[in-house]
Amino acid sequence: MAETGPDQGASGSTCHAVLSRFFPVPIDGIGTDTLTLDLYLLYGTEPTLYRKAGSPYSRDDWTKLQEQGVEFLYAPLSQHRQFRRLLADQMNAAFDDPELAPIDAARVVRTACARMIEDVMRFPELPGVAEGVGDVAQRFATWCLADEGKFSYLLDMSKHDFYTITHMVNVGVGCGLLMRCLEPADEERIAEMVQGGLLHDVGKREVPEEVLNKEGKLKPEEWKLIQAHPTAGYEILSGRQDIGAIVLEMTRDHHERLDGSGYPAGLQGSDISLPARVCAVVDVYDALTAARPYRGPIAPMQALNIMREGSGTLFDSTVFDAWCSMVEKLVTADPARAVAPSASAPGVSLAGLEASAPRSNGWDVGADRGPDSRERREYERRACDITVSAMFERRVFPPPPNLQESFEGRALDVSCGGARLVIPYPVGRGDMLRVRLSASLESRVIVRRARMTAGGEWEAGCEFVEARAASELADLDDAPEPGGAGEQAA
Repeated sequence: MAETGPDQGASGSTCHAVLSRFFPVPIDGIGTDTLTLDLYLLYGTEPTLYRKAGSPYSRDDWTKLQEQGVEFLYAPLSQHRQFRRLLADQMNAAFDDPELAPIDAARVVRTACARMIEDVMRFPELPGVAEGVGDVAQRFATWCLADEGKFSYLLDMSKHDFYTITHMVNVGVGCGLLMRCLEPADEERIAEMVQGGLLHDVGKREVPEEVLNKEGKLKPEEWKLIQAHPTAGYEILSGRQDIGAIVLEMTRDHHERLDGSGYPAGLQGSDISLPARVCAVVDVYDALTAARPYRGPIAPMQALNIMREGSGTLFDSTVFDAWCSMVEKLVTADPARAVAPSASAPGVSLAGLEASAPRSNGWDVGADRGPDSRERREYERRACDITVSAMFERRVFPPPPNLQESFEGRALDVSCGGARLVIPYPVGRGDMLRVRLSASLESRVIVRRARMTAGGEWEAGCEFVEARAASELADLDDAPEPGGAGEQAA
């Protein structure tokens, strides 16, 4: 499964056993004075009751959990419906709050929406999960028609990193905005388009994580796995009463191209429905504008210029022109919401975009990725594969090893701002480690991203507590630059 849960626990098998009965609740997402869920802490191998539903929960409680490095609490799967209701209430309250700036309200709404999509990726058979996304889509359509300008801030315009679930949120919002341009009075149609965009990549849960996370050119057999994700998504959603034909078409056909060069069926021209054509344009645009590990974000108008070479051949020209007009209007209304154009976007093309894979996002869905995100754009990264010595200084959860125990891991890349490490123990965002990279270079690092690999190890994107001077990295083994990193498909 491509999208996995908060990676805490004594082992991978224990983590999966817990997640078969409980689901994680970010402490930032509780947001209520009185708990509506039974919440547990994960200590050791089993969740331990933190507080029952109906108990008080204050800002001081949140602060204490944060100080202890706790990022997630856990609730029984049987209470997932209450959790969806809580998320919906948070979205409504944020969007309607006159004290919140549109961009701040959008951040709250996007985070809650991403969490709902995340649970569809993890629990597609859980009753009501996909229905919850449909309810979000209906709410988005209402907002879009009532106040398009305010709603448009839910579209993160080229200041985000490209990860599967944040991408799905963007495509859902974008499809709604674009359909409003094409059919401005049809709220039900807009809601279906939003839902289709929010769910269009659900099939990626069937793609191995190591393939989704691969940076560089895919092998033929890996590319076949990527090409299968639209069909996999269609099969996951088919037969559900809460999923209509438009959502299924968008999920199955968003990689089809007018000239027949797309996948999975190689459809041409009028065989591709309008909803799928809309989704294709927004999908590729978001893939282009998002920041990647090997480059910064591409400004909206530059991305449109890159896409223009495919207008009328890959993309429906009417749909593409409508999208161009809408993007230009949004950027003109508020230039600060998008990055400034760069002198060039080297190595970025539609051909490269269509021929390589997207990154998944582990559990960092809908969240501000903080300094680690900036590090990947500000500092040059060097690929390597060296043995490192590490020791935990602070843990989000306290399963083994003890804080006093050192262990060996590997560094896969390093920069003046941080390193990507592989270690044999569970690790969570917010953990702090002391890492010896060489005989003369030791540093404290904070984990900003974490996931479990297919081999049962843990990969962590870490930020140095203080940026390291380039001279301090000089005694590391020389390593080639990461090569062959083409654009990754939407």
